[in-house]
Amino acid sequence: MRDHASFGYRIRQTGEGWTWATLDPAGRVQARGRAPSKAVAAALVIRAIARSAVPDEAQTAA
Repeated sequence: MRDHASFGYRIRQTGEGWTWATLDPAGRVQARGRAPSKAVAAALVIRAIARSAVPDEAQTAA
């Protein structure tokens, strides 16, 4: 099982909407994307963090 003691995220406004990224404890990007609004970007960050907490076997079964 992965250690989830620490994580980070970044949400930035761009000329075309919002970009988001989740980061591991070393600051490396784990997931990233674009969103039309800050609220959607925040929801996508939460989803990425939640998915990283689920064991890989459970993700493939869903």
